[in-house]
Amino acid sequence: MTRVPVEYTTATVKVYLAECILRAAAEGHTNYNELFTAAADQIQSAISLFT
Repeated sequence: MTRVPVEYTTATVKVYLAECILRAAAEGHTNYNELFTAAADQIQSAISLFT
């Protein structure tokens, strides 16, 4: 899944995905594709955690 469904775009989900991106960046993943993948891999987890 590469997009968060509109009904789940809450501030909490956005913050969770931002944290995933920041963690990936801290681990040295700095190009767009790596950061995008880090967030995309966590979308389903974010939706299940916060809904």
